[in-house]
Amino acid sequence: MIFVLSLLMWLGLSSSLNITDIVSAIVVSSAVEVISRRVIPRGKGISALMQIILAFPRAVCAAVRMIVSRPLFTSREKGVSSDRLSEFAEVVSITMIPDELVVLKEDGKHVIHGVKKWR
Repeated sequence: MIFVLSLLMWLGLSSSLNITDIVSAIVVSSAVEVISRRVIPRGKGISALMQIILAFPRAVCAAVRMIVSRPLFTSREKGVSSDRLSEFAEVVSITMIPDELVVLKEDGKHVIHGVKKWR
């Protein structure tokens, strides 16, 4: 699945579909597939992808709200998940939303700066 997604992404972003671009896409997508099998634990990829996809509508709504109002800034901490893929999905889904940003990981917690209160 990662091979197909990276292949489609590579071909979609290339300026033309000549033989060099197609061969490059296959080589890079194969490398991504091999590396991802070693890094991503089995069975966690779909749940991480769903978490990121489900955060998208919230991100769009927050962007619109940010445009039409004046924000007040906040800071909070959130515990870190035990496995790397779940942690990655949490960081991406938090950071993708325009009113929150994971700033750093400290003492087993993510420090999150955000825009939570609106005037």
